[in-house]
Parts: sequence; structure tokens; C-alpha cells
Amino acid sequence: MTQRPTQVLARRHAHVVGPRRPLSEFFRRPSVSVAVRILMCDTVDPDTRWSVFTVVAGSRLGPRAPFFQRALQFCHRCMPAKAPDVLHAAVRHGIAVHENDTLFCTFLGACRATTPPPLQPAFDAYRRCGPRTHNVISSLVSICRLANRPEQALALVADAVDNDVDISQHLLSLFAVCCATSQTPHAADTAERILDLVRSSRIAPHPNYPTYANLVKALLCQARFDAAVGALDLLDSVGLPPCQHLYGLVVGALVHAEHMDKAMSVFRRVAERRVRLLAHVFTSLVAACGRYQYRGHTRALYRYATDHGYLDDVFIVDAFIAAFRRCGCIVDARQLFCSLTLPQTSTRKAMVAAYNHHDLYRDAIATFNDCRRVGHLLPGNVYSCIVEVFASRDRVRDALAVFREMAEHDVECSAPAFTCLVLTCGRNSHLFALQALHRFALSRDSDTLLSGASVAFVAAYIRCGRPQDALRVLSSMSSTDLIVKAVALVEQLKTAGQLPADMADRLISSAGRRRCGTLPVSPSLSRDGLAERSPTVE
Repeated sequence: MTQRPTQVLARRHAHVVGPRRPLSEFFRRPSVSVAVRILMCDTVDPDTRWSVFTVVAGSRLGPRAPFFQRALQFCHRCMPAKAPDVLHAAVRHGIAVHENDTLFCTFLGACRATTPPPLQPAFDAYRRCGPRTHNVISSLVSICRLANRPEQALALVADAVDNDVDISQHLLSLFAVCCATSQTPHAADTAERILDLVRSSRIAPHPNYPTYANLVKALLCQARFDAAVGALDLLDSVGLPPCQHLYGLVVGALVHAEHMDKAMSVFRRVAERRVRLLAHVFTSLVAACGRYQYRGHTRALYRYATDHGYLDDVFIVDAFIAAFRRCGCIVDARQLFCSLTLPQTSTRKAMVAAYNHHDLYRDAIATFNDCRRVGHLLPGNVYSCIVEVFASRDRVRDALAVFREMAEHDVECSAPAFTCLVLTCGRNSHLFALQALHRFALSRDSDTLLSGASVAFVAAYIRCGRPQDALRVLSSMSSTDLIVKAVALVEQLKTAGQLPADMADRLISSAGRRRCGTLPVSPSLSRDGLAERSPTVE
């Protein structure tokens, strides 16, 4: 004979005696009220309480909404994964779940307590019987965020609008976060719709700047620049002047996307309202104006920086000097540099580069020497820059002196500066210096230095009248691209009559065999062969 569920439970808990024990009462006479007492009793183990619920849910005791409310509260505390089963049972018993905001929110609360949250069952329940209320929609959006599926919450905006749900500041902020984190075209569409709803007064213009920042982020992520600028206009129109962070988001994105006219247009609004743009955004704007050689814009930004105290920031100062260099405004760069009480090392380096760019090498050298006199620890990029200054003007001894100082202090030279120095030695027939540089490069075991200067060494040895050394350098090359470049150089020198035809043909033939992998590396120029030689430049 099949036993009823109450009989099974009674036998399992036969040790429980006493008329006041809830389990005893339930075994003797099952009722909804006693079941509720058991569900809320934390001294009874969860499995037993769930068994009590299944007995009532499968009976004809006629449980109503309060019973299922208590069952969902039990799930929230002890067995959150069972919440969908409780809600299904409530629907089977004819409970008007679609009208019971509290009951459905308790169900969603249990879903939030589950790891991971059962997002799809929660949405299925909402579509089937969920009330379209503020609390329900807010809870469902929160579940989407917990499940890392913010894009699924975007459809709830339409539900809230279509069902005339009041979109509070909290709900609006949740929608905005989901728009920003989704990073999809649909999220940008939703952000635009929300802003339109604010514009039409369907949504109140809540004074919450992070909310609008997230909506703007969603627009900028999809390059909706006009809509993002329109959001700034909207905030102005509803009495919420855009804040520093919002302006920074828009200007930074426009600069990154190279929309300089729009970026400067927004910046003019910033200046008119006396808002202080974030330093890193302002730096990027200055750098971009220099990059595109917008002289007028650069000077306008400089006036703004002077008025707002930006020139205390070394990064902004360096950006202005670089921008003035690119715009051909060396006088402005000099004036800025001279106005500084104690320029930082990076600023001096930027000024050296500016002087060099405009062929003012004496000023570049003077700035470099000043930097050494004040005892600054000079980084490699400053040294490298001055090496290029000397080398590009064939001042070999000076360039070598600076390079020797770098070697003594173990300061790394940049590949372009080293290559420039090698070419200068070849151009001026400084063979001993050239050989010392070659030994230095080999002793450093630096692929970057060697590969960057190997073609330069070929050219330099040829100009010094040492084609055999050039041949050995070429035979040591392992990169096909470098070999191709070296061959092109040899052919160019042959055509110009600067290299005998027979030697040029030997070099080209050697390069061909090297490309095919049949020519061994010359031991006299291998790293092992010269490893014991002095790494310093004489």
C-alpha cells in the first residue's frame, strides 16, 4: 500500500513528541498554519521544512498567498534554488502572482541569493506572471547585473515605459549602469531613448551626475558623438549644468576619435563656464592639437592653462612644449620653458627635442648641459636625444663623448640614436670609433641595437673603405628584411659610383647565399668572437 507523505514524515520524525512541537502537530493533523510555523522555525533542518512545503503544495489544504510568501522567505534564507518551484506551485494553486508585487519580489530576492543567479528562470517567471511594477523591475535589473548579463536588462526600459512605471532615481541609475557596461549598439539606442524620455519629461531629471555619465559612456562607446554632445545640452536645459567629469568624458572621447573641431567646440563651452577640465584630458587635448599642428588651438589652450593654473603639472608643460615644437612655435616653447623656476628632467628633454627639431642645436646643447649642471639624473631618452643632435650635425667627437658617458653610467641608448651615430662615423670616416661602436653593440647582446643598426654598419664600413668588414656584417644578418635593405643600399652605392662594381657584386652575392641559408656567420664578427673586447667607446 502506498503511504501518504505525512505518514512518511511521521515515521522519519517519530522521536518528536509533545503536543506543542510543530512537527508533531503537523503529523497528527496537517494544516497550512502549522506548515507556516514549521517553515519559519530555524531549529528544524531545511530538508524537513522543504518536505513539509511539498506536502502542503501537493495537498488540497488550499494554501493561499501568505503561505507561499513564507515559503519564499524560507527559500531566501535556506534554499534559494528552490524559489522557482515555490512560485510555480503558487501559480498552480491559483494565486494571482501577477497582482502580488510583494510575493514576486520575495521570489526575486531568493533568486538574487542564488549563486549564480537563475537569470533565465527569473525572466521566464516575469514574462509569465510577473507584475510590471517599479520594485519588480528594479529587482530584475539587479539580477541581470549579478549574472553579468546587463544587456538583458535593457528590454525592461520599454516594459517600464509601456506600463507607466515610475522610473525613480534608483531605477534610472540601474538602467544607466547596464547601458554603460553592455557596450553594444542596443545599449546606445537604449541610452538615447532614456535621454529622450528625460527631454520629454516622461522621466524626471534626477540630479545624479553618475547616471548621466553612464548614459554618455554608452553613447561614446558606439561613437555616438553628436548624441553625447546633445546629452550635455539636455542637462543644461533641465538645470543640471554638466560637471567636470562629464565634460572630460566627451572631450577625451572626441580627441581619441580625432574629432578635433568637435572637441574644441566642447572645450570652448568648458572655458566659458570656467570649469576646470581634468588634467589628463587636458593633456591629451594639447597633445592632439600639436599632433595636427593646430597653432591657434594650441595657443588658446595655453591661455586657458595659464589662467587656470595648469602649468604646475609637469605632464601638461611637457605636452605644450611638444605641441609648440610641432606647430613651429619655438618662441612660445622657449618662453614657457624660461618661465619655469626649476624645470623637470622630462621638460628639459622636451625642450632639447624642440630645439633640435628647429635646428637650434646650440640651444639644445646648452639645455642639456644645464640639466647636467643642476645634478639631474638624466634618463636614456635625454642622452639619446643629444646624441642625435650632435650626430646629425657631424659633430662626431661630441656625440661620442656623450655616448661614452652613457656607457660609463650604463644608460641605454635608443636604437635610432645609435644608428644615427653609426652613420655619422661612417660619413666622416671615423673607422676606429665605428669599430668600437660595433664591439659595443655585440658586447651588449642586444638584438634591438644590432638589428636596428646592422644596415647602418654595412653603409658605414663601405664609406670608411672597409668593404670586407661590410661583407662580414652582412654575412651575420639573420633577418631577411635586413638583408633586403642591405642589398638595396649596396646597389644604390654602386649606382652612385661610391662602391666598386666587383665589391658590390660580391656583397650582393653573399647576401643571396645568406638568404638561402648557405652562408655561415663570420666568427670574427660573432658575439662570441668579440665578447672579450672592451664595450666602451674610445
